[in-house]
Amino acid sequence: MKILLPLSILISNLFFGQYHVPHFNITKFINDGGISKEIYTQQNGQLKLNEKYSFDKYSNTIKVTLDQDMNNGSSLIGLDYILDNENRISEEKNHFKDNQLNEKFTQIIKYRYTKSSKQLSYYDYNNKVYLKTFFFYNDKDEVVESITLSNDDLILHERTINYKLDKYEISETEKFTFPKYKTVTKRELDKNGFSIYTESKIDIYSAPKQYMSDVVLYFENEIDQKGNLSKKYAIYGQKKELIQEVITQYLSQ
Repeated sequence: MKILLPLSILISNLFFGQYHVPHFNITKFINDGGISKEIYTQQNGQLKLNEKYSFDKYSNTIKVTLDQDMNNGSSLIGLDYILDNENRISEEKNHFKDNQLNEKFTQIIKYRYTKSSKQLSYYDYNNKVYLKTFFFYNDKDEVVESITLSNDDLILHERTINYKLDKYEISETEKFTFPKYKTVTKRELDKNGFSIYTESKIDIYSAPKQYMSDVVLYFENEIDQKGNLSKKYAIYGQKKELIQEVITQYLSQ
């Protein structure tokens, strides 16, 4: 069981990519003087604390507290983002709990940067790289493409391309290994860079091929004094509903 559980975690990572991706710019958060961030998300009609970020300036580390079900008998209970001297993530430690054995274990992702790319290396429990993701940037520092492949046999698992069309940002992702699928997401951003319109569709390459209904969502956003997200509303016709509240503390507060 102790062997099978870490293996299932690694397999799930091939499908989901990173276990958890912050929905804000880590570097901007630090440069703005951020020391903590609490994210409350609507669950069953109430806002509940979903994620908490705390910056330790002495270790230059952001510690994340959360409880995310991984759908395989384990939970992601925390992360450590170790930052470099430019306040970029250099190493990510994902802390898991086996809900059946009541044991904890950690998986590591290391980051490497060049002028026009970023590489994520996923380490297994023998400290060996088994998976890599590459992000490629244009001259505006925007991600235009990413690929995920196995480290040993160089099997391409996933490819994403990003581009702009009129006022929209388009992201197309195709998964080449099981389960095979393709997603297309179209977003419109407000002047602060937050989504106000999202349209997504997914095709699952099974036998027979499955087509999921398109999802269209509208949002309204509020920002704090630093230009960071403070509230997000979902828009339903003439009504709006608060679905997320972000409380950020800064050094000056």
